[in-house]
Amino acid sequence: MKKIRRFFLKLLVEVPAILIAVLLALILSTWKEKSNKDKKIESIIILLTEEVYDNYKVVSFVDTITSNNLKLIEKTILSHHGTQELSYPWVRPSISNIAWKMTQMSDVLPDISPDILTAIASVYQEQERIEYILDNMDYFDINQNPSMNKLDKLKYVRNHTFKLISRYKDLKKRYKEFLDKVKY
Repeated sequence: MKKIRRFFLKLLVEVPAILIAVLLALILSTWKEKSNKDKKIESIIILLTEEVYDNYKVVSFVDTITSNNLKLIEKTILSHHGTQELSYPWVRPSISNIAWKMTQMSDVLPDISPDILTAIASVYQEQERIEYILDNMDYFDINQNPSMNKLDKLKYVRNHTFKLISRYKDLKKRYKEFLDKVKY
């Protein structure tokens, strides 16, 4: 009887101790997991923010050049007499989206704030629109239609350049919205 009593007394002492140890281990594990996830989210947001800021500087510079080029194209179209050689200046910016692609593959994407995700998604969606216009202009440059006269080609470029300037303005607006959201 004493052995049984001692066994139950030992059980009463050890079981709660084991349960407390297991609960503490679970709490610490959850805390560490959350801490690691928060660090990943923070580093992703920092990468996105730096990429957006760098792209903002590039786009601001290219937007100015493209606006000046549009004026030059307009002037050339207005003064064209049919015999002069037509050329147009062309600048293709290097807009990065590596951080966004990394974010999309990240396991913490669902844990990023919806406000930040919405803002960054709109930035990269606008960048894709610009890439589409630039790709069309590249395609036009490579595969020029021989039946188009030089003036019509220049008008085509002018129209795309006008669209590009409009998209650059939209993109800079999206950049600012994102940078304001992350308080950069």
